[in-house]
This record gives sequence, structure tokens and C-alpha cells, in this order.
Amino acid sequence: MSRIWATATIPPTFVLPENQPIASIRAGLRFGGIEPLLRPDLAAEVSGWYEGQARFAPGTYGFNGDRNVQSTVHLTFARAILIYTIPASGQRLSVNVNAGTSLHPDRFSAYRIGGTFTLASEFPLVLPGYYEGEFSARDFVLVGAAYAVPLDAARHWHAGIGASSARIRYTPGLEQPHAWNSGASAELDYAPGAKAWKASFVYGHAFDAIRGNHRGADTLSVLMQFDLEKMGYMRSD
Repeated sequence: MSRIWATATIPPTFVLPENQPIASIRAGLRFGGIEPLLRPDLAAEVSGWYEGQARFAPGTYGFNGDRNVQSTVHLTFARAILIYTIPASGQRLSVNVNAGTSLHPDRFSAYRIGGTFTLASEFPLVLPGYYEGEFSARDFVLVGAAYAVPLDAARHWHAGIGASSARIRYTPGLEQPHAWNSGASAELDYAPGAKAWKASFVYGHAFDAIRGNHRGADTLSVLMQFDLEKMGYMRSD
């Protein structure tokens, strides 16, 4: 899996931020849309969003106050997506462009980029081969494309390849040496005839991931989706 689980002990000299209420508002325009499905056959969307956050107990935390919780943060985000499956052949092509920027950013408002878990958030920022949410960005542009073909006449099995690249302006305190980070993937998808569930096995290679004293990393992810209604666990009236 591309997510690492670990436990850590907070050093006694590290001061946690204050517990506090946070108010947020989000508004935007969306034309089209994409269903929350694993590997949908058709989708098209162009959308733009604004989100404002207000923290009622801003201040410093960390080691000797080296980190800040901003009082207000402003985020703007846009994306364009096209997914199309050719009816005659079953070949599936997808392209996407995502961009975001922020005003008064901090670590709690960062855009999280990396990983292949497309259903982990409403606006997933996929970069194969990297850890889930590996990069924290204040501004970014992310482009990606994928192509898949059916392997059998019934179109239960699909094989595909994909690639993504992001230019990142990092959140203060979480900078990395290179602005550009790219990844590629190869995947094998399976969906039974009833399509009550789907599974995807994804190999990802991160060209620019920092791992020890070298660059480059590999991940293997297993993604699954279950339709409880089609499986008979829920009723639709």
C-alpha cells in the first residue's frame, strides 16, 4: 500500500497548537460533474471554488514558536476533467487539470498531493508512486492522463497506464528541493458483470520522491469499491 502507518512520541519541547473552533465557507461553480466511482466510464467537469477559513485562537506552536496558525486563510481551486469510453472498443481515456492557490497559508490549510486513492476526498490530487498526501502545497498545478483497454470480450478486465506531473509551491516549513514532481502508473482493473464491486491493482513509480540519499520510489496499491445497493444491502425507493 502507498500509505505508511507509524507511531511517534511528541518531544517535550514541542508545543501543540491551541484547541479552537474553526469556521469555514465554500462556494463555487460546477459545470458537469463526476460520479464518486472507481474508474467511471464517462465524466466531464469544469469547476472553480473558493473556501475561506477563520480560526478563533490563532498563534504559534511547535519548537520555540517556529510554526503559525493563521487567523484567516483563503483558498481558490479549479479543475477540468474529461473521461470518455469508446462504445465500440471499450477503450477509456481520461485527462485532468487541477490548480489551486492560497492566501495566508499554513500547515492546516495545505493542499495534499500524492497517492492513487481517488475516492479518499472530493477533489483527489493524484500523483502515482508517492505516499498519500506526501506533498503540502500553498500553490500548485497538476496535470494527468490515463488510458485503458479491455482485455476480454465481456470487458470485465482492463489494463491501463497513466502519468501525472505537478508543479508545487510548498507550504512554508515543508519545502523540497524541486518544484516539479512526476509519477507514472500501470494498473489492472476488474469488474464483474453485475458491477456490484470493482477492484483495481495499481503499480506506481515516483520519479522525484526523496527516499534516503536517492530519488525514486515504487508503490503497489489495491483499490476496491462496493455498491451496497446492487449487493442487496440497501433499498432504493
